[in-house]
Amino acid sequence: VYTDFANDTTHRDHKDTTGKIHYVNTTGRNDIVESRITADGANLYLYARAAKELTSYKDGKNWMLLFIDADADKTTGWEGYDFLVNYEVVSDTVTTLCAYKDGIWQEIGTVAYAVKGDRLTVTIPRSLLGLTDKTVKVNFHWMDNVTDIYDLESWFTTGDSAPERRNNYAYEQAIRYTGKGETI
Repeated sequence: VYTDFANDTTHRDHKDTTGKIHYVNTTGRNDIVESRITADGANLYLYARAAKELTSYKDGKNWMLLFIDADADKTTGWEGYDFLVNYEVVSDTVTTLCAYKDGIWQEIGTVAYAVKGDRLTVTIPRSLLGLTDKTVKVNFHWMDNVTDIYDLESWFTTGDSAPERRNNYAYEQAIRYTGKGETI
C-alpha cells in the first residue's frame, strides 16, 4: 500500500507576488491518495483510490493514467516507462494497454478495469508486460488530467500525480509465472 498527499488538486486562481501575472490552473480533478499492487501467477493487479468519487472517463482526456516501468530500467521506454494504461478508455470495463514504440504510445491490447466510487482497479496479464520470470519487479506512477503526457513539466504543474512529480512506486514479488487465469 502506497499513500500520496491529499488536497493537492486544488484549483488555483491568483496573482503572483508582483501583482502583474495572474495564474489560473483548474486541471485538478481526481485527487489520488492511495495505490496498491499485487500479482499472482497470471496477472498484475493495480488499485488507486481518490479522495472523492472518481470522475467518469468520459469527462475529458488523460483520465487516471497508469505508467508502468516493467523492466525497472530507466533507459528503456519513455522516461523509463514501457507501458501506459488508460490512454484510450474503450468502455466502462475495458481500457487500452499501450507500449512506447518508435517515439509514441501505441496500443498493444486491452485490459479489464473496474470503478466503484472512489476506487479503480486494473488487471493486466503478466505476459503482456513481459513479466514471465519468477520475480515481478516494476515501478509505477498514476496520473490524472495532466495536460501533456510527453512533457515532464506538465506532470509537475497540472492534474494530479502519485507519487509526486517524477517519483515512482516500486514493487517486487517472487511469484512463479503460470499464465493460468490470464484474461486478455
